[in-house]
Amino acid sequence: MGNFNIQQFREVAVFCLLDNNLPMELLARPSFREMISLANPEAEAALWVSPRSVATYAMRLFQYMQPQIVCALSEAASKIHISFDGWTTKGGKRGFFRVVAHFANASRVIQDLPIALLHLAGSYTGDAIADTIKKRLQEYSIRSDKLGYFVLDNAANNDTAVSSLAHAYDFNAAHRRLRCGPHTLNLIS
Repeated sequence: MGNFNIQQFREVAVFCLLDNNLPMELLARPSFREMISLANPEAEAALWVSPRSVATYAMRLFQYMQPQIVCALSEAASKIHISFDGWTTKGGKRGFFRVVAHFANASRVIQDLPIALLHLAGSYTGDAIADTIKKRLQEYSIRSDKLGYFVLDNAANNDTAVSSLAHAYDFNAAHRRLRCGPHTLNLIS
């Protein structure tokens, strides 16, 4: 098969799951593993068998990438726009919260970089979301003058979160809070 890189394959597999909001247990499903095995048996052997192992790897990978993300954000040529969303695993046993920064780099190429991937416990209020976002903005040195729009789903707690952020960073919440178009279309279809 050539030079198969297990580490690179695992990174791409995790990015695929996260980027497409796919369940962690997808990698353990027999049909998925069979498809990967047909393409490359080494790749199938490199896949995790436990969704918990996938989640642990994703969190470690995120922590490893953090310094690179801070550097990229500091060199952003545009405003830095923020999206965030919470979701639970199938059966509602585990909750996650993801925050993504969107911006154009110096070459004017759009970048979408994660700045938070957290485990959630219980319900998340708008104020709790705002506190989480504020911590991440500080952690990644995103100043108020570089802060752009917030693209979120229609949950009421997101309105509260943006209002709280607007108060903290002195901007107009109604102007900076954008609704996620695909999410809205999904709701009405």
